[in-house]
Amino acid sequence: MNHNNMQRKQELLQKKIDAGLVSERYPNVSSMEIKMIYFQRTMYSNSDKLLMLRTVKVSPESHAYFHMQCMKKECESTYNLKRTIGVMVKDKKKKVSGKISCSGKGEGVKPKHACVEYEITVKYNNKRKKA
Repeated sequence: MNHNNMQRKQELLQKKIDAGLVSERYPNVSSMEIKMIYFQRTMYSNSDKLLMLRTVKVSPESHAYFHMQCMKKECESTYNLKRTIGVMVKDKKKKVSGKISCSGKGEGVKPKHACVEYEITVKYNNKRKKA
């Protein structure tokens, strides 16, 4: 493994640690499910082509780091769902969906070369009143 890859992995681990745990950031959340459909444009087409389906299960013990790496090897961008999840939990929404386009950071990578459609489902802790 080369030095740059090792350094990137260490930086990613530190970012996850810095983000804290879901139980710390969102104590009223019992679980989350993030379904994503990755699409990528090719140089032969202006339409988006299905690249991958992905489902991420999030528990209270998970890191509250909601940046998903772009699937294009040369791209250094991430799909950031932190704000979306933060607003969703604040407003106590159970389901949100949307689409994010890649900003395209990296040599020879164009903006909007890929996108992710997402659906986030949150389950909240039951609050029972004491008798």
